Amino acid sequence: MATIRVAIETAAKRCFATAIDWPGWSRAGKSEDEARARLADYARRYARAVAGTGHPLPDRLTFRAVERVGGGAGTEFGVPSSALRDDTDALGDAELERLAAILAAAWSAFDEAARRAEGVELRRGPRGGGRDLPKIVNHVLEAEEAYLVQLGHRR
Repeated sequence: MATIRVAIETAAKRCFATAIDWPGWSRAGKSEDEARARLADYARRYARAVAGTGHPLPDRLTFRAVERVGGGAGTEFGVPSSALRDDTDALGDAELERLAAILAAAWSAFDEAARRAEGVELRRGPRGGGRDLPKIVNHVLEAEEAYLVQLGHRR
């Protein structure tokens, strides 16, 4: 059984559980327990996304919280937004290649999901709100750019 290192980011009304060594695998809940449960629920879906990378997610998992950070307005809005201790550590070549392969696979899975959703009427929120497909894709790209800016990238 593989142990997945998890960071817990907690704000007043929302909590995120984020798999530290697996980019893009983060789920929210109203509590830590709910966020962890949702992270576990998404394991198979995440495993499918990274399957072709040569770095498969193990079949049997356990989760261990190794870091806890306070959240803020971003957390409440719905995005993990607090820096973790490891975020500024230099990566060795092998780990950099592993993370880059996983990140590329995650983007490919997103691109494929967007292609499959073209022409499909997407379910709206409980009050009829929500975004259409182009707005969803644009929202994700804008969020990614915001993360890159936080890391010092300039457009």
